[in-house]
Amino acid sequence: MEKIIDIGEKEISNIAISAYLAGLIDGDGTIQESKVVIYNQDKQLVEQVQQLIERLTGFECSLRPYSYPNHAKPLFHLTICGKVRIQSLLSSILPFLIGKKLIAESVFQIISQKKTYNLRTLQKNEYYK
Repeated sequence: MEKIIDIGEKEISNIAISAYLAGLIDGDGTIQESKVVIYNQDKQLVEQVQQLIERLTGFECSLRPYSYPNHAKPLFHLTICGKVRIQSLLSSILPFLIGKKLIAESVFQIISQKKTYNLRTLQKNEYYK
């Protein structure tokens, strides 16, 4: 059964949230191996998107304002970092992406194949193989 997320008085399904986020990222976002970023001047919109991402994936994301010399209003950057967080978000939105689908598939494949090492617990001989 589809999980339903309660936003205020409205219930929104994960599928609807995933499609909405895919549209935002297609239009106002960037997908990279190390992060996914959504840019927008509307602080309230970005804060609501932050809540949707956190409820959908279970992970927090960073929201920061940036002022640019040629912009009258600050631009808000909503950033999702970390392999597991990016995988979780991309696995939800991939079916709905259009313009950035190929880059998202490539990033998902790359980070899925990467190994994560904890250098404190990694044996010295394994590190130098």
